[in-house]
Amino acid sequence: MKKQYVYYIGFGIVVIAVIFAGLMVATTPRTTPALDKKPVVTISVHESPQMKKTNEGTVISYAVNTSRFADDGLDLVKAEVLDKKTDLVLLKLEGTSLTEQYTPVDPAAGTGVADYPVIRFDVTVPSDKIPSDVFSRLTFASKTKAALPFMVTGGDIHLIAAGA
Repeated sequence: MKKQYVYYIGFGIVVIAVIFAGLMVATTPRTTPALDKKPVVTISVHESPQMKKTNEGTVISYAVNTSRFADDGLDLVKAEVLDKKTDLVLLKLEGTSLTEQYTPVDPAAGTGVADYPVIRFDVTVPSDKIPSDVFSRLTFASKTKAALPFMVTGGDIHLIAAGA
């Protein structure tokens, strides 16, 4: 076989491969559908705050529940407690720490706490710097749509024993 024919055959294979790759790129969807509108997620206090003094400071324990965000294809990726006056983050739950404090909806349950997701917070603050008001901030990401994570705030709590 002549050297010239080998070049033509090789060049033909490269041209066919480039045309095939171009067709694949042109006909394959490159993104997931966009999130049309931000889902409505509500936060409410589920369990009233309890305060307990420890060697490390004062532990403020309470729980919030949210609307059923998983029904909208959302994942809870972060939960925070902030001082309402200063916006200082007092507690951040992500990954394993969030999983340990989060109770998802139990579809098999009839009524009660399992009907809505619950996040439990145990915030340790210095005993002489207990905030008067705190609130929760939850960060969600969509499992099925192309969207940036978004935050929802709520679950405001006024701590009566602040400064005591």
